[in-house]
Amino acid sequence: MLEAQRAHDVLARLPGSQRAALTLRHLDGLPVGEVAALLGRSLRATETLLVRARRALRQIYLEGGARHD
Repeated sequence: MLEAQRAHDVLARLPGSQRAALTLRHLDGLPVGEVAALLGRSLRATETLLVRARRALRQIYLEGGARHD
């Protein structure tokens, strides 16, 4: 499987708020403050969300990233 497709599959498995935060921050390149404003969260809550999202993304990726339906 292509790495880009695998990354997309892993990202799709995250909850919507985590997926949105990671996309805005790392794919769109927005600063955390702008991500927070767009998501209607405080800066601190957004930083926590991003930490949890990265942790979840890493875990899913290491498990293989494929859906097990």
